[in-house]
Amino acid sequence: MMQRKIIISTKPVFAGDDLTLRLTSFGFDMYHFPTIEICKAPLSDLETNSLKHIPQNSSIIFTSKNGVNYFFEALKNLNHNIPIPTSTKLFAVGLQTENEIAKHTTNRIFTSPGKNAEDLIEYVEKHHVFSKTETVIFPTGNLANDKIESYFAGKCTFKRLTVYETRRTKVLDQKTYSLIKENRHDLIIFTSPSAVDNFIETFKTDISTIDIKAACIGQTTASQVIKHGYTPLLISSNPDSTTFSNEIFDLFSKEKQW
Repeated sequence: MMQRKIIISTKPVFAGDDLTLRLTSFGFDMYHFPTIEICKAPLSDLETNSLKHIPQNSSIIFTSKNGVNYFFEALKNLNHNIPIPTSTKLFAVGLQTENEIAKHTTNRIFTSPGKNAEDLIEYVEKHHVFSKTETVIFPTGNLANDKIESYFAGKCTFKRLTVYETRRTKVLDQKTYSLIKENRHDLIIFTSPSAVDNFIETFKTDISTIDIKAACIGQTTASQVIKHGYTPLLISSNPDSTTFSNEIFDLFSKEKQW
């Protein structure tokens, strides 16, 4: 009987993680070594006011599930379950983000079939026109780039809300640390550029001896791996758990030992 493949995930751990559940069901041994943690961000007075007073003529742009969940959590805490205006248009990157939004509201959702902010901008340019009297709200994290902001500059009233923060994990699992340091693993999963950076920083004194067999959920994350001088074994063709897990399974299925 061949030894089971060991996969290490660097994403934050949470109950019901679909990626972990799917990979475990495929027969992989899953270990968690989160290099980042996601938490609620403190809102400024200006951000708090923007949440309390969402105008009728408004749109909200979501590029991630974290942006969705932390936005609606903040909204609930401030407005005591008063819903967003029914006229507010909601924009989402990908079906996963759309499905997360649908858990919180029945407002109409316009979904970009793409994978990132650039794809959303392309979708918006083709299908929607924003007026200068319209307010566009962008709930996001502290590490998000300014591509969305740059696109909407001068087109409308744009409000960026930092509703969550990505931080480096302080407590590390020593067993998994040893698996990585001693190269007793078959794949390391990365789902964000910050996870890559913090992984490299964590192992900076031993990084030259570690075989980084990286699987990346998208091109943005893969670019960060490449930036550090490594070549990913796998870059998912679509940034969702189903596609990513299936492609990881296919990667090992090509091996005679698996």
